Amino acid sequence: MLCLHCRYENEVAIRQTVEADVAGLKAVLGDLLHAKADLAARLAGYQEDLFIIKKNHEEDLFALRGKLGHKVNVEVDAAPQGDLTAVLAGVRQHYEAVAAKNRKELEVWFQNKTESLKKEVTTSTTTLQVSSSEVTTMKSTLQALQIELASITSMKASLETTLAETQTR
Repeated sequence: MLCLHCRYENEVAIRQTVEADVAGLKAVLGDLLHAKADLAARLAGYQEDLFIIKKNHEEDLFALRGKLGHKVNVEVDAAPQGDLTAVLAGVRQHYEAVAAKNRKELEVWFQNKTESLKKEVTTSTTTLQVSSSEVTTMKSTLQALQIELASITSMKASLETTLAETQTR
């Protein structure tokens, strides 16, 4: 009788432990779902930022190409004081060099920003996959514990039946 009572208490303790574990896993699942939603929102924001950056880059390139594409014809009725063509060629060359430098710097900045966003998305995806793997492991552990609980409950019922039959004899 004492043995059955001890087993019953053990079964109740195991059941309470399993129920506490299930409640804990539900909390973890809620946290993971919240984290997933947060990461999805951040990813959407990053994608929007990337779109805006690309759009601004294209507008800047278009504006720079527009500036470089215009040619100015200036005619002056004055006494020649020097070679204005050479001076204008020098100024034009200077501005073309500055525009090329700015374009390269903008492209490098854009590439760096894109790479950092890709790395952050990769990190977030990896974290999400690890969390999903942990949830899957916890679910399989829970299922194994539930199966073990059902088995022990069935064995307990069988032993109680055997005990009852033995006592009636």
